[in-house]
Amino acid sequence: MEDKKLKLFDYTTNFCGDKTDLRKHPDFVKSYDIFMINKVLSMSPRTCGIAMFMSQYPDIPKEQHFAFLNAIVDRDQIFFNYAKRSDDISAEEIQYFQEYFECSLGRALEYIGMMSEKQRSTIFETMKRRAADPKKRKA
Repeated sequence: MEDKKLKLFDYTTNFCGDKTDLRKHPDFVKSYDIFMINKVLSMSPRTCGIAMFMSQYPDIPKEQHFAFLNAIVDRDQIFFNYAKRSDDISAEEIQYFQEYFECSLGRALEYIGMMSEKQRSTIFETMKRRAADPKKRKA
C-alpha cells in the first residue's frame, strides 16, 4: 500500500472494510479531500447522516476527520452508487431525460449515470412515444 497513490474510493472503501489507518501513508495529506469524502458518503442512505454531520465541520483537520469516520462508519460493505459519465448517450436521450425529470443537463447526466441500461431504455422509449404523440405531451 505504501507505493500506491491513494484515491478517493480507497478511503471510502477503507471506512467500510478493513479499517486500516491510512493517515500514515505519505500521500494522505495531498489526496484526502474532506468535501469529496463527505459527498461520496452522502450517496448511501446508511452513511448520509454521518456525511451531513461531518459537513458541519469543514475546517476540521484531515487527520481527525479520517479518524472519526474510520471509527464511526460501520464495517460493512456499502455500495456507493457514484454517478459516472457514459459516452454512449445521445443528445436526444439526454433531452428526453431532462424533460422526464424536469432538470438541468448536469442533473440529467447524473441520473443517467446512476441507472441501469434497462431503466434508461424504459424512460427513453416512454419519452420517445410521448414526443411522437402530441396528445401525451405536456401543455
